[in-house]
Amino acid sequence: MSKQMHVTSNAIPCRRIVSIRSCILIVTLLLAASYLSSALAAPPIRDSQHIASKYVCSWKSLKERNVVMQKRDYSCGAAALATVIKFYIGDPMNEGVILRTLDGLLTFEEVKDRIENGLAMSDLRKAAVELSYQSVVAQMSLEQLFESKVPLVVGITENEYKHFVVYRGTDYQYVYLADPIRGNIRLLINDFACQWQKNLALAVAKPGVPPRLVSPLSLTARDIFLGQTNDQLLRTIPSRGAGKNARQGL
Repeated sequence: MSKQMHVTSNAIPCRRIVSIRSCILIVTLLLAASYLSSALAAPPIRDSQHIASKYVCSWKSLKERNVVMQKRDYSCGAAALATVIKFYIGDPMNEGVILRTLDGLLTFEEVKDRIENGLAMSDLRKAAVELSYQSVVAQMSLEQLFESKVPLVVGITENEYKHFVVYRGTDYQYVYLADPIRGNIRLLINDFACQWQKNLALAVAKPGVPPRLVSPLSLTARDIFLGQTNDQLLRTIPSRGAGKNARQGL
């Protein structure tokens, strides 16, 4: 009996064991919190040399983004059609494919005429159909153009120079265009209305594929903001005789 009492008297009370465990837990949590706090306060590590970088788009790349730029004097129509097929429909396309397709559709005399005077809207529709796309040319009012939910190929005449561009959308102050020469530009509505050739527009679709509500050619708030930023830049540039020329590139 005395031996049993002796063993019992040397045992650690349960409350003391719980208290020690609680202390250990609290210390562990404090250490973890301290480590986490220091980790969050430290700068992010991008690589082993602690170097962080961010890609910045150039002005040229922004201007030419989602636009097939023409490579020949007479190929603006082919580049505009390729822009719609590539960035709206989503199929691989370039102006060379369009021009080679037209070589098989036009006579030698017609090809010679197109090289000298450029392509016609009917040529672009024929090329699109030959490439298995649905295409239609329609005459419409400015209000009907603004209601379009898809990009359209339109012809404009500026300083007696005939040119094809892609209509992207409007903010009801400017008309936004994908231009095979100048890239992404915008024109005041009145200026565009004066330049628009015969109020004609070419639409292209892929059979069996519903129209896309959103595409790389869709007008976004970012496009409008960039235009406003360009305006602010031009307003703050000292007058050096270049402001008028620069504004035409917006």
